[in-house]
Amino acid sequence: MSRADTLRCFISVELPPDLRSSLYRATSALRESCSRARWVPPENLHITLKFLGNVKARAIPGLVALLKEHLAPFAALEVELQGAGAFPSPQRPRVVWLGVREPRALQALQQAVEAAAQQAGFSPEERPFVPHLTLGRLKEPRACPSLSQSLSTLKEAPFGKIRVDRVCLMQSRLSPQGAQYSVVAQIQLKGGRNEQGQV
Repeated sequence: MSRADTLRCFISVELPPDLRSSLYRATSALRESCSRARWVPPENLHITLKFLGNVKARAIPGLVALLKEHLAPFAALEVELQGAGAFPSPQRPRVVWLGVREPRALQALQQAVEAAAQQAGFSPEERPFVPHLTLGRLKEPRACPSLSQSLSTLKEAPFGKIRVDRVCLMQSRLSPQGAQYSVVAQIQLKGGRNEQGQV
């Protein structure tokens, strides 16, 4: 099977452009504190609900239909972005993130996405879902005192709110310049903008 027959995909909550820009500005101190990290550009900031990997193009319509079925009961919701941290720890960071508060409704939404993906034949996620926005990555956990200090100053900082009115199936194209994301399909939640007749 050729690469043209498959898409590298994930399912996510996307952010409005103005919020992406403001988050990027608000986290500039983190980027300045650690040049070794590979920082996510603002246009790629999102909340991952399920990473799928390579998906056969012919399987996309069935997957979208299952997502619509499983997400039909869900209404639009609001989540708050607050605090910065790192996995596995700020002292030895590998993934730098922004936290997502009020996650119970988002947890339920992610479980429905997971159920749809499993019904479509994708492997279940072994790790528990921890909602976050990835800001940057290091190749391996290593001490970075200046980054740890910057994270401590943003540990409880508020970064705004997201109205989650849709879930997106995204394609990721890898290149030497980094990943480029594009929307494959959008599943509207009840009360979403399209249902209200807005563009």
